[in-house]
Amino acid sequence: MSGPATRVHDRNVLDILESIGAQPLDAQAWRITREGRDATKGSTAGGRWSPTGELEVLYTSSEKDGAIAEIGHRLSLEPVWPSKLFHELHELRIRVERALHLPDFKILQDLGVNTERYESYEYGATQAIAAAAQFLGYEALVAPNARHPSLNLVVLTENLEPTALLEVISTERVDWSAWRRQSRTRRQSAQDRRPKQIGSRLRQNAKRQLARSAAHGAHIHRGALRRSRKSPIRSSAR
Repeated sequence: MSGPATRVHDRNVLDILESIGAQPLDAQAWRITREGRDATKGSTAGGRWSPTGELEVLYTSSEKDGAIAEIGHRLSLEPVWPSKLFHELHELRIRVERALHLPDFKILQDLGVNTERYESYEYGATQAIAAAAQFLGYEALVAPNARHPSLNLVVLTENLEPTALLEVISTERVDWSAWRRQSRTRRQSAQDRRPKQIGSRLRQNAKRQLARSAAHGAHIHRGALRRSRKSPIRSSAR
């Protein structure tokens, strides 16, 4: 199923996606939803790989911590942590015949994504890729997770073939309190390491500066010595 007729797809993006080609995908994945929500139901809300209202997608992660990091980051943006909001972590199995694999940043750069700002909310390029993948009939796409060193498995639910499999294997409630404690510990550890790293860089820079100064001084000395040999000192007496 293609996207709305109003979208004009970039020919270069279409050519690259067609050249990559479809591959089968049979994988374990994780997804977090609000408690009680169907874990296999997608959404048309706007996101990194979902243009608002254009297509329905189902976001999952290749790793449990990746799924938690995605939602945890979003909740962390709230002025006050939503303590009365409960979430469930679902383990899924996803099997499709036509998956688009975009696992590294080099491919995304070729497709026009500013990967240096991949963690930002600049979704234009990635949404265009997802819409083009939908147009070309892909059932899912695999791309880097912006909040964790893992991959996201994004299911284009409207394109799923009858042979596709999308099922829930297990479900458990997310313990956000534990996740927040672990996050604070990691941030604190990173902050504790930072002064040492800065001090180390400063010492290295100081050594390089001293070495350059010494080399420069030696160069000046050699130049002065050569000039003194070429131009012997003459008496000003007549």
